[in-house]
Amino acid sequence: MRLTYFTVSNYRSITNAYKIDMHDITILIGKNNEGKSNLIKALNLAMDILQNVPIMKLKKVPHQLYSWREDFPIELQDKKKLKHKDTDLRLDFRLDDTEITEFHERVGSIINGELSVFIKIKEDESISITVPKKGKNATALTGKLNIIASFIMQHIFMQYIPAIRSESDAYDVIGRLVDEELRQTGDERYKEAQKYIAEYQQAQLASLSQRIKVPLAEFMPSVKSVKLHLSDSISPRYLKRRVLSVEIDDGVMTNLSQKGDGVKSLTTMAILSQTDAKNRIVIIDEPEAHLHPEAVHYLKKVLFKLAKDNQLVISTHDPIFVNRLSIASNIIVEKGEAKPAQRIDQIRRLLGVRTADNLMYSDYVVIVEGPSDKNVMEKFLRRDPALAELLNNSFLTVRSIGGVNNLRSEIYNLERYMCSYIAVLDNDEAGKEAARDVQQQLDIGSDRFRYFMINGPRSKSELEDLYKPDAYKTMLKQDFEIDISTPSFKNKSKKWCTRIEEIAAAAGRELSEEELNNMKKTLSESARDGGAEDWFSDKGIQLLDAISSDIKSDVFRLLSRQ
Repeated sequence: MRLTYFTVSNYRSITNAYKIDMHDITILIGKNNEGKSNLIKALNLAMDILQNVPIMKLKKVPHQLYSWREDFPIELQDKKKLKHKDTDLRLDFRLDDTEITEFHERVGSIINGELSVFIKIKEDESISITVPKKGKNATALTGKLNIIASFIMQHIFMQYIPAIRSESDAYDVIGRLVDEELRQTGDERYKEAQKYIAEYQQAQLASLSQRIKVPLAEFMPSVKSVKLHLSDSISPRYLKRRVLSVEIDDGVMTNLSQKGDGVKSLTTMAILSQTDAKNRIVIIDEPEAHLHPEAVHYLKKVLFKLAKDNQLVISTHDPIFVNRLSIASNIIVEKGEAKPAQRIDQIRRLLGVRTADNLMYSDYVVIVEGPSDKNVMEKFLRRDPALAELLNNSFLTVRSIGGVNNLRSEIYNLERYMCSYIAVLDNDEAGKEAARDVQQQLDIGSDRFRYFMINGPRSKSELEDLYKPDAYKTMLKQDFEIDISTPSFKNKSKKWCTRIEEIAAAAGRELSEEELNNMKKTLSESARDGGAEDWFSDKGIQLLDAISSDIKSDVFRLLSRQ
């Protein structure tokens, strides 16, 4: 079962949010006090009301869930022209074929897979819930509300994590997640024997403790172990009221209550990511709260992985969480309304991200290691008139980062400014290692990297391996006293600078890094000003044109979304 749409009107600052399309990942974006948190609280309210239906006959909404004086928009409470002063909530679900069959067996009604629930809370806090059905017997489903609500809650588990995650909030969230973890078992012995319950709980908590350690240790390498255990003073029959203790050993075994807010937040997210429950609606208000920027990148990786089996709703001020692959899944919350974003510049505006102000980055950046790579990449990009125009107006730039060691910080900054990019690196150990590090630490896809790969992935190569040796051999001999006519230079398994260094070493000479860079710069400037066919091998031209073509496709996809 999936939540497909959510509608809310007249709840706190939200006056109208009609049929918000719920994706696998839905990102709520807006300035402070525009209603992002209220929107997710409204969703939480709707699901809480459904959860209470099978337990009690709801004539009035429980006061702990809703208070008309506090939750109906204050500016509308005294409006005489407003005929109905109700808070309206609507949930639209989609059932798969198996669930449709199960629904028919339990409820006794055939539906086409679409199931809607309308919730109306009136000024006197009385509540009405209807389940409409098209065609004959249109009111039949509402009469079976208890069964339907129970059916929904058995197929969707909702987890709400507020922005302010105090110690009690952290324990509450963790406790609910552990409840859900334990609830998944269908073993009859668990239901029949309290001794077995205690043993089962201990085993599950021990397993979960080990799984939690993995994501926590990614951010905090000092974490040696994590231990979850239940207080012995609580009887197992009061499972929902038990006291859960979380202890983290990062050199000293310490209770979570004594840790900082960032660690508490990360621990909550770690448990969330490691529980096995599926078909959840996970709502997280400002997941970046209390976290260091490095942790935010790791958290994004954890949460987006979670969205593979669950629906994720995030309210955020951080551009890192923006879903750039699906612009419409980013919901703009502004002036009491919520609508899908249509362009990336809308999102930038609301988050205060202005690429023009940073004086460093364009909308699309081609990252290269050094100035020689920059000269050549710009040359090949300019072979395409459309890309040449984008280079001229600075929408597209080629940026030299002064060495592959700076790759991670460069991509981190580009992510913060919501720029699109691609990195073109040497096909050597340093380039591959830097790319792997960025992919792992910042959760960047491998499709963001290209390599000067001229003789296959296993042969080391760099930009200079794309040149024709005849184009520069005279220049190297006259200007740098390097003679490449030696047999050792023909060993294509080694990259260009290694072969040049070996030629110098054979003559008892050690080349400095500055000398090598001067050679590369001289060659790249001549290659930039000369003809491509004169300077580059056929394989080199084919490779550089292919990379340029990928960049062009990327850039025009970006332009189509703006």
